[in-house]
Amino acid sequence: TIDKAIHLTAKEKESFNIAILGIGGGSHDGPDLSDTIILANVNVKQNKVHMFSIPRDLWISDVQDKVNAVYAEAKKKDNGIPAVEDIIQKITGQKVDYVVVLDFEGFTKLVDYLGGIDVDVTNTLDDYHYPLEGKEEDSCGKSNEDIEAFVATASAEPDLWEYFPCRYEHLHVEKGINHMEGQKALEFVRSRHGVGSEGSDFARSRRQQLVITALKDKAFSLGVILNPVKL
Repeated sequence: TIDKAIHLTAKEKESFNIAILGIGGGSHDGPDLSDTIILANVNVKQNKVHMFSIPRDLWISDVQDKVNAVYAEAKKKDNGIPAVEDIIQKITGQKVDYVVVLDFEGFTKLVDYLGGIDVDVTNTLDDYHYPLEGKEEDSCGKSNEDIEAFVATASAEPDLWEYFPCRYEHLHVEKGINHMEGQKALEFVRSRHGVGSEGSDFARSRRQQLVITALKDKAFSLGVILNPVKL
């Protein structure tokens, strides 16, 4: 059996690095693509966590692919974790001590298990094209002939939300403290089409870091620490 526990060495009791990968999992397109990649340094002595997000579209010449495909491709050869450790060390110059891989279901379960989290949202988020779970193939009342004609004449990356509006919803999160259950937290970190600057991958990375900070705060709150079941 694989030992998944963390056993800190004497050196790591001062500081260690964790690579956090977020993948879709399940039936999602590219279930093992790591569209979230964060290197977190845990400084035990200072009681601080520093996070560095690696853009998912970063091109890696060694493998002739984007960085978000490294784990997915290497996993096919049962080499996913070592490949991630190696590539992140090459990018950042930092040794990776541990790797955590979390899919959508695991993420929402974690947030819900903690009783939700309180996220200090920096900028109001409005995403009018957030994809609805289970609606990915909905025809939205269009006939097969209409869809075939659309595909034949559409550009390389068509605006699918204009032709299939029933597949999407408006996601709105106000600036300030927001209490989020698992599903809302997932939507907040997944959103890619926010209005203005919130539509960039960099804004998405910042939102992911905000949520991880909120998770850390909740995990170390008295309500969790004093609850043996949650702990």
